[in-house]
Amino acid sequence: MFRCRPKHSLLGLRSVTLTLSCVCLLISATVVDAAQVWQQNPGNGHWYTWLEGPINWFDADATATSLGGYLATITDSQENDWLADTFNFGDGWIGLVQQPGSVEPDGGWGWVTGEPYVYTNWGPGNPSNADSQGPEDYGIFDDAGLWHDKRGARDQSLGGAPWGAIVEMVPEPTTLVLLGSCAPGLLIRRR
Repeated sequence: MFRCRPKHSLLGLRSVTLTLSCVCLLISATVVDAAQVWQQNPGNGHWYTWLEGPINWFDADATATSLGGYLATITDSQENDWLADTFNFGDGWIGLVQQPGSVEPDGGWGWVTGEPYVYTNWGPGNPSNADSQGPEDYGIFDDAGLWHDKRGARDQSLGGAPWGAIVEMVPEPTTLVLLGSCAPGLLIRRR
């Protein structure tokens, strides 16, 4: 239950100011911590992070959603090049999916977000649908920035190392407003 103190009580004002400052500090600390993991692409303003593997496409997609993002969607060569330079840890899932019933191997590909699928950067011979154990309906990004089609349930890479995933997030303007509103509270000192 929230109780207001008399407006003449300096102690009450300090308590409210201190409480708001602590809440804002906690929010700011979370964002600062996230900034150590997330990297902003200066070309489009989106934020990206790497999920360590082994992880299959379905778990990567669910984790991306739980983080407030989605598996990366690559809409131009500048974004592709930035991702290849920034996340050269090995192969990682991206938000590229082939719709069920599409003409194999290259029909029906699209992004999990519904963004237009115009730019592509398939590796040589890809998409191939060449896995004998099942259809390859999910996209993976290699450390050279080339795309390959793979089975979503598989969690090991071409060379035997675990696959990770690249998560993308577009910051909401309200996040920046909230952080800006915390700044005055952080400047007030207790004497």
